Amino acid sequence: MTDAFRWRKFPYNSDQLNYLPTRSATNMSSELIYGAIATGVALINIPVIAIIITSPALKNCKELLLVGGICAVDTFLALANAVCIVDRLLSFPADSGDKIIQMDCFFRYYVVAFFYANLLVGIMTLLVSIERFIAVFFPLQYLVSYTRNKGVLMMLGFIPTRYYDFIVSLTKKDVDDLVDHKTKIFVDDASKVIDDIKKISPVAAEKAEKFHDDIYKQLEGLSHEAKQFVVDTMRDMTSVHDLKPHQAGCYRKCMKELLKKIKVAQKKPELMDEIGAVFHNIKDYWEDEKVKEFLEENLGKDPQKVVEFLEPDVPTPEKP
Repeated sequence: MTDAFRWRKFPYNSDQLNYLPTRSATNMSSELIYGAIATGVALINIPVIAIIITSPALKNCKELLLVGGICAVDTFLALANAVCIVDRLLSFPADSGDKIIQMDCFFRYYVVAFFYANLLVGIMTLLVSIERFIAVFFPLQYLVSYTRNKGVLMMLGFIPTRYYDFIVSLTKKDVDDLVDHKTKIFVDDASKVIDDIKKISPVAAEKAEKFHDDIYKQLEGLSHEAKQFVVDTMRDMTSVHDLKPHQAGCYRKCMKELLKKIKVAQKKPELMDEIGAVFHNIKDYWEDEKVKEFLEENLGKDPQKVVEFLEPDVPTPEKP
């Protein structure tokens, strides 16, 4: 189902839905397959690298040096991917409903390593192509000038360069943009995320901390019931938007919980008035005619039936 169709049938605007991004449960069978492939790649590449580096017979074979470099970065990529998969399987069992904000996920060391390894794989492939081009079109210069030591220096020269480019471009653009758009901080988990951002970009961390403090002050002005409603509802709204068909169980669970919360809140006008006085965007949302029409039509129905009507292409998970 396209996003446009989703918005017509379930009228939450994108600003509200992006306010509390989450990541959810994983598909265990596919994760196990990818994990096995990643482990196999690492186990095959490690002895190849060792032989290329240590074998006396290959000591003067400069042609295989860059191939060994490709094996090394490929192993790095496979191990980073395997660690990511293990962490997902342990932290997010299939259809568990557990969630973590995307920014916290991104700044885990093995996730950064995974993206960095992808850059290195591309660089090493390029170096091999250049080396083969010179060997084919300029064979004499290749035989005279190219040595194993020069190949090692060439590879080592690209590693810190790519690291600098990756981290600096992330710091100056991506991290700052994420915080500027105010879409990635969830007040209950902000402190840990801000600490992670601070390691890479103090400027971005300062912006995130200010945004967190502003929102937290607004929440602190509400009663416990109103505060809990805002946090829980916004989290469920985002989960409903972000979850994909292969996470159908968690998707449907979040959708039904969201409808139940809204149904309860509709019977408490004083609660909605309290929230609307602090969060004007929520007040505008409740007063939107399309939202009112949607709520009037669906809140009296069984949440399960409403979910099936809104997202007929999301399969109902089979019971174990």
